[in-house]
Amino acid sequence: MPGKHRWGRNGNLARSGDAAGKSAPRVYTRKSMLSETQRELVHLLRADAAQEYGGDARERLWQAALDEEVAVPLATKLGPTDEAYLLEQQLQHQTRLHWLEKILRRLEAASVGVVNLKGPVFGERFYRPPYGRPSLDLDLALARNEVPAAVRELERLGYRSEPILFVPMDQHAVLLHDFAPEVELHYRLLSEFGVRQEMTGFLARARTVEVPGLGTVRVPDAEDEFLFLCAHAAKHRFSKLRWMYDLFLLLGSSSLDGDAVWRRAGEMHARSLLALSVVVLEREWGLRVSGIPIPASRLARAARILPEFTKVRPPARTKAQLANRYARDMAACDDLRGRLRCCWRLGASFSQRAAKEAIGRFARVR
Repeated sequence: MPGKHRWGRNGNLARSGDAAGKSAPRVYTRKSMLSETQRELVHLLRADAAQEYGGDARERLWQAALDEEVAVPLATKLGPTDEAYLLEQQLQHQTRLHWLEKILRRLEAASVGVVNLKGPVFGERFYRPPYGRPSLDLDLALARNEVPAAVRELERLGYRSEPILFVPMDQHAVLLHDFAPEVELHYRLLSEFGVRQEMTGFLARARTVEVPGLGTVRVPDAEDEFLFLCAHAAKHRFSKLRWMYDLFLLLGSSSLDGDAVWRRAGEMHARSLLALSVVVLEREWGLRVSGIPIPASRLARAARILPEFTKVRPPARTKAQLANRYARDMAACDDLRGRLRCCWRLGASFSQRAAKEAIGRFARVR
């Protein structure tokens, strides 16, 4: 049941030190990458009851929760908060649901099958209150050959699409609207880190759930959803607590087939990303992710590369900075082929940057 966490044998989480875990808690010797304030927020997110804080401490934690995009789930635990902010988030959530309902009905009428990723549907399923999960866009997964039909249908709703290249560097078509949320049509789940996702199996395994205001919609099965959220959090370098809070809620409300998770991670060439996410959940969130047969050596390597992998850097503006970013990506690739794909993406990025510079110079000459 959403919002209720099943620990140990009923789910894939066990509190560190619980007898319900399948084995003793793993020990990570490296220093935590979270600040003291972030660790306080994690403690609050995991707590079942509200905590008493004084004015200054409450304000400090509230501002940090806003930065980490977990303010709404913490609102009831921190005491009096910004009611205007909560109302704004609720209205934005309702707006996203309204447009998502229109989009899904339009695509269903055109026989375009899509699967909902993250966003308001995930909030309705797992967050309490449902508008506690912020999102700027609507993410839908579909078969690559159905993208043109989906774009045509959304254009009839007033959307306009950016050019769709279908090259290995791209993973989705982006559609913009003057008043509605941005839509991303994913024909790949991820293009970084050498990940290769077979969308046919992903779409075939999707299941249907009932969502208030939307009726019956399709979502990934639990194992695919967990892997996708792991890859998504790693793509964003675990930069905000909300990426891991998604995983925390999913694990607490779902029983995963650990062998299937590990097998599919291998098929996706995403076992390193899975290991990185498990290390963050266990070391930074104090959880014990049980049932997934990740070798201890892979977890140790993930713990070793995590500090460099998550180090905050400014956007790459030079070729050296861009090459450094892809070098970090290569460390999170599963195999040589994945690293070669990262090299290919680096070369394509250099070419794309050179083309933009050439167009800019030509425009200035004109």
